[in-house]
Amino acid sequence: MKLFRRIFLQALLAVVIISQATLIYFLYEAQQQTVNDWRKNEQTEYTNKLREMDRRLESTGLIFHTGNTETDVIRLELINVFREVFGSNGALFYKGECAYNSSPYEFNYKELWENTYKRSEGDSIPVQKVEDKKILILMSSEMYMGNPYTVVFYNDITEIYERTARLFAKGLMMTLILLLLAGGILYRSLSYTIRPLLQLKDAAAAISEGNYQVRVDDSRKDEIGQLAKSFNHMAMTVQENIEALTSTNETQRRMLGSLAHELKTPMTAIIGYADTLLTVRLSDRRREQALTYIGRECRRLSRLSVKMLELTGLYEEKKQAVDFEKCQVRELLDNVRQLMKFKLSEKNIDLETECIPENLSWEMDQDMMVSFFVNLVDNAYKASENGGKIFIHADEQGITVKDQGRGIPEEELNRVTEAFYMVDKSRSRSSGGAGLGLALCKEIAGLHGAQLIIKSKEGAGTSVIFQRLQNGYTLEDIRKNAL
Repeated sequence: MKLFRRIFLQALLAVVIISQATLIYFLYEAQQQTVNDWRKNEQTEYTNKLREMDRRLESTGLIFHTGNTETDVIRLELINVFREVFGSNGALFYKGECAYNSSPYEFNYKELWENTYKRSEGDSIPVQKVEDKKILILMSSEMYMGNPYTVVFYNDITEIYERTARLFAKGLMMTLILLLLAGGILYRSLSYTIRPLLQLKDAAAAISEGNYQVRVDDSRKDEIGQLAKSFNHMAMTVQENIEALTSTNETQRRMLGSLAHELKTPMTAIIGYADTLLTVRLSDRRREQALTYIGRECRRLSRLSVKMLELTGLYEEKKQAVDFEKCQVRELLDNVRQLMKFKLSEKNIDLETECIPENLSWEMDQDMMVSFFVNLVDNAYKASENGGKIFIHADEQGITVKDQGRGIPEEELNRVTEAFYMVDKSRSRSSGGAGLGLALCKEIAGLHGAQLIIKSKEGAGTSVIFQRLQNGYTLEDIRKNAL
């Protein structure tokens, strides 16, 4: 609100200064114009009265008998004529001394002579302050029968200044009223103008606290509206960047978990074959077969690490995550059986496979599909008791992996494909699980354009179905989805 108060007070101060300056200027101009008009009128009247006085003095006849006229007679004659012509609106000075003054003011002859007569030789007539009154004074020095006299003519214009003062007081009162009205209007106007800025401040504070969804109203058509649009665009960009960073972090987390999970089963097979080579005396053919499996699994691990990076989107965006080729399903299932042989033997679990027809072939990424079925068989192994059975059935519609294990609670079925979600966390941790197996299987199925369907009942086992695409879905569609 500091900015609001500052703008509000500065605007009110500007209104006061401008209104008062305007009022004073026009009052001053009006006063000066009135005074000038009075000056012109008084100058004209004064000139006419001087001419009238000269005419009357000439008509008295004294001017023709200057030699016999006494000074006092001349003085009296001047006074009489002055009284007849000027009345009480002036004073008569004879030989520098006041001869007659019926006005209510006392005039200082020398001061008037210096301040009025000499200054008024031009066009301007000064205004004198006499006894707290403003008066216009006109004076001139004349000669009568060889004797000098001075006529002082005045007019009280105090009323002009008093009227101006009254107008100023009224103007000041009107200014106060105007200030109240302008203050109210200005307050509402500034509130309307400042409100979006306050909203921007609150929105910026909300974003700084992590609420990236906040937006402000940008419907205004002025510069503030443009600022609001820029702010919303910035907030959206920040939100997108934060979401992208969050997604990248989650992808990295899933990638590390995926790699750890996927490396575990091949490494188990490698360790099993290695231990067999170290502890069991095998024939040359069996030893060569074990070494072949170890080499093949090591190469698969190398390829799988790259494919997991591609699968989680951490390689180049345009690089294809899967490599489709024509593969025999029977061969794929036999490979899975061989990889899981040692692990299944630990619980004496029998893995039965069925492929109809025997020469069934699909276009697929063989490494990923091996990982897919190894994960499913590994989950079935963990859910099965000693001496149990696992069935894999393949046909044109898809492949089903079924076990006779403990099953999955119905309320958990919708969540088992979430990354890091585990139905029985204590059992999963003890068996080395991380909750990524079915999540990876779901992604691999999606990359192959298939649907992962899970059917289970507690105590009756679980069936996981790799359901192939419906008719009309081409390999090109699969490849597009894999990008």
